[in-house]
Amino acid sequence: MINKRIAAVAFFLLFSVFASSCRYQVGYPLEHSGKRIFIEVENRSFASQLGPTLNRMIKEEFARSGAYQVTNEPSNAQLLAKVIIENYDRTAQAYQSDDTLLASGFELRLQTRVEIRKKRKNARPNSFVLESRGYAMRANSLEQPKDRQALNDIASDLGSRIVNRLNNHHW
Repeated sequence: MINKRIAAVAFFLLFSVFASSCRYQVGYPLEHSGKRIFIEVENRSFASQLGPTLNRMIKEEFARSGAYQVTNEPSNAQLLAKVIIENYDRTAQAYQSDDTLLASGFELRLQTRVEIRKKRKNARPNSFVLESRGYAMRANSLEQPKDRQALNDIASDLGSRIVNRLNNHHW
C-alpha cells in the first residue's frame, strides 16, 4: 500500500516536472515567428551572373539567421525587399614591371540599393545603399584575370550585410 502511494507520488512529481519544464525548442529562436519576407533581385549591371548568385546568398543568410522566413509569393509576405544591383566597375589595379598592356589584377566594385516596403497600406518605402569590393589576379602572364571567385566573394559579403541590416532594423 505504501509502495503504491510512493510510486503514485513519484509519478505525479515526474509528470509535473516534464509538464512544466522550460519548453526548450530545437532550432532558431525566431524560426517560426511568422515573419515572412519576399526577396526580388534585379540586376542592372554588366555583371551578368551576379543576380542569381546574390539571390541565393541572401536566401542562405536568411535561413541561417532565422529572423525571417523567405517566401516565393509576395502576397504571403509582410515585408517586400527589392535588391537592385547597379554600378559594377572593373578597374586595373596591379601592374608588374614587365607588363606593357596587361594588368596583373583588377579591382571589382559593386553597388546595391535595397528598397524595403511593408505590405500595409500607407507604409512608406525605405531604402539603403551598400557597396562591396573584390580583387581578381592573373594566374600567369598568358591568362586574363578571372573575376568569378571575386564576384562570389562580393555576393557573399553583400548577402550577409543585407540580411544583417534587415534583421537588425525594425521595419
